[in-house]
Amino acid sequence: VGVVAPIAPSSADATSITLRLRLSDLSTQSTLAQQTITVPIAAAPPAPTPTIKTFSTSATTVSSVDLANKTARLPVSFAVENRPANSNLVFEQVDGTTITNVELPRDNPIIPSAGNGAVAPIAPADANATSITLQLRVIDLASKTTLAQSTITVGITKVVPGAPVIKSFTTSAQGVTSTALLNKTARVGVAWAVDNRPNTANLVFEQVFEDNSSANIELPRQNPTVPSSGSGVVAPNAPKSNTTTTITIRVRLLAADKTELAQQSITLPIINDPNAPAISSFNATVPSDGIDAAALYAGTFQAPVTWSTINRPANSNLIFEQVLEDGSAVNVELPRSNPIIPSTGTGSVLLKAPQKSGAASIKLRLRLVNLSANTTITQVDIIKPIKGGVTAPVVNPTAAPEATPETPVTGSNSPLTVTSFTVSPNPVARGGGVTLAWSVDGGATRIKIDRLAEFTGQNAETLLDQQPASGSAPYTLSADYINSATFQLSASTADGQETIQTAVVNLTCPFPDKLTADTCPATQAKNIDTAFQPFEKGMMLWRGDTRKIYVLFNDGTWQALDDTFQTGDNVGTDPAPQGLVKPENGFGKVWFQIAGASVLGWATAPETAYKATWEMYPLVDANQMSLVPHFTLPDGRIVSIGNVWQVQ
Repeated sequence: VGVVAPIAPSSADATSITLRLRLSDLSTQSTLAQQTITVPIAAAPPAPTPTIKTFSTSATTVSSVDLANKTARLPVSFAVENRPANSNLVFEQVDGTTITNVELPRDNPIIPSAGNGAVAPIAPADANATSITLQLRVIDLASKTTLAQSTITVGITKVVPGAPVIKSFTTSAQGVTSTALLNKTARVGVAWAVDNRPNTANLVFEQVFEDNSSANIELPRQNPTVPSSGSGVVAPNAPKSNTTTTITIRVRLLAADKTELAQQSITLPIINDPNAPAISSFNATVPSDGIDAAALYAGTFQAPVTWSTINRPANSNLIFEQVLEDGSAVNVELPRSNPIIPSTGTGSVLLKAPQKSGAASIKLRLRLVNLSANTTITQVDIIKPIKGGVTAPVVNPTAAPEATPETPVTGSNSPLTVTSFTVSPNPVARGGGVTLAWSVDGGATRIKIDRLAEFTGQNAETLLDQQPASGSAPYTLSADYINSATFQLSASTADGQETIQTAVVNLTCPFPDKLTADTCPATQAKNIDTAFQPFEKGMMLWRGDTRKIYVLFNDGTWQALDDTFQTGDNVGTDPAPQGLVKPENGFGKVWFQIAGASVLGWATAPETAYKATWEMYPLVDANQMSLVPHFTLPDGRIVSIGNVWQVQ
C-alpha cells in the first residue's frame, strides 16, 4: 500500500486521469507486465464569492468649500471577506457616469482587506448636488474586472465663502459598547477643525437623543474655550430607549449669544457585549387555571413574583409594571420602606383590572432603569391568563393593601447619597499634594476611591477601599496628569444600592509663555537645534534633541520618522529639476524612502538651521493618548500637529 501524486492532465477539459503500474526489467528496461486504472476528476468546488462586509464613514456631511478646494478628507472603514489572490481595493467617487479615484498617496499600492483610512472626494459636476457617492470596489489586478462593490452617500453642507464652517468632525472609534454607556464610562476620541470662526464663538460637544433632545458630553477642563482645531474625548450617555442601536455625537459652533453658526455630527453603532446588563429571569405565580377575575376587578389580587438580573450597573433600579390594552403601563408595586429593589429576589405585586371587560390575559413588565437619566436599560414582559370572563367596570381601589413581607435586607432605610466629595486645594500645581474628603449617607457598606486616567476616563488605580462613611486622605498627584485629575468615589450597600460621584482638580500650567494660548503642553523645550526645508507639497523639519524628522504634507497629513542617516546611505541619484533642490542627508534619506518626488515634490529651497521652541501636547485617538508637537518655524509662525497639522 502506498500513495502516488498525480498531476494535472494536458487538456483542461479532461474528465479523468489514467494511472499505470508496470513491472520492468532493470537491465533492459523492458516491460514485463502492466495494469492501468482510471480515476475520474471531480469538479473543483466554486471559489467563495468576494464580499464587501463593511464600507462606512463616521462623517455625515462634507463641506462644499472643501470639495471645491480639493481639501476634503473623509474617514472610511472597510472589511472584505473571501478576497482572492491578485486582487486589490479601489476607492472611487461616482458622479453620474464619471468615476474618479479618491485615494490619497501611499507607499504600498496594495490595500489590506480590512482597515481604516481616508479618501479625498472632489466637488460634483452639478453645483446644486446635495450629496456625493463614494464607491469601494474589489478588482482583479490582471483583468481589471470588478469582483464586488459597495457605495455610501455623504451629504454636502453648503458653505458660503467666508462664513464659519466646521471643516471636519471625525472619530476613529468603530462603535461604543452598551455596557460602557450604561455605566457612564464610555469615552470617544474626536477630532475637529473650524474655519472662519468669530473671536467670541465657542464649540460645544453634545449627544443628540432619539427625541431630538440633547445633552452636553464634554469632560471637565480648565479652559472653557475650545480651540478651533484639535482632538479630545467626549463622554456619551446611554440612549433613552434600550432598543436604540446607535448614538449621535454633535459639535456646534455657537456665537456669544448662543446663535448656532455651524454644526456637524457623527453616528456610531452601539456594540452589545457579554457584560451588558440583563434580566436573567422574571416570573409571576398565578393559579394554573388563571387569575381569579372577581379578585382582579375588586383590586385585591396579589401575585408572587421572582426575578434575577446580571451585570446590573450602579445607580439603577427595577420597576414592576402592568401593561394595559392601550399600551400604557401602570406601576403595580406594593409600598415598601426601601425604594431600591435588590438585583435578585422575591416579592408580590398588586395586579390591576383590565381596561376592557372579558379580557383573557394580562401583561406584566419588569424594567431595569437608569435612575439619573430615567431611561430603560432592558425589560422583560410576561403574559398571565385570566380565569373566566367577568363583565365588570374597572375598579381603582381607594387604598392599596398592606405590602406582603419582602426578603429581609440589611442597610439603612434612607437612599444612598454622596453628600460631599471634594479635592482641595483646587487648582493645584502638577505633581502637587491634595486632600480628598467625602461624606456618604444611607448605610454604605463599602466606599472606595479610584483615580481615573486623564484622557480616557478609565480606572487607573484604586487609591482607597473599605473606607468609613466620612473621612479624608492626602494624595500626591501622579506626574502624568497634564490639565486635570479626576477621582471617582463608589459607594454601595448590602441591599444592592450603588452610587458613583466624581471630583475634578484642575492643574495650573507651569509654562506662562506657552505657544498655544488656550491649552497647556505636557512639556516645553526652548532653543532646540532645528532644521527646516520647504517642498512643493509640504515641508520637513528635524528636531535635534530627539533626532526626529517630521514630514508635513499640504493635505494636512503628516509623518514622524527617526533620523537614521549615516554617511553613504541612499538618498537617490536623480537630479532636481531646474529651479528646485534635491534634499540631502537625513531629509534626503527620508524623502527617498517615502517616494518623496511623487508625494512631497522637490524642495523649493535649501535646508535652513535655526533655534526653535518645541512643545508636546496630548492627542487622544481610539482611547489611546500620545504626545504630538507644536513648534515655531524660522519666520516665527507656530505649527500645531494633531490628527492633521496647521499653521496657527
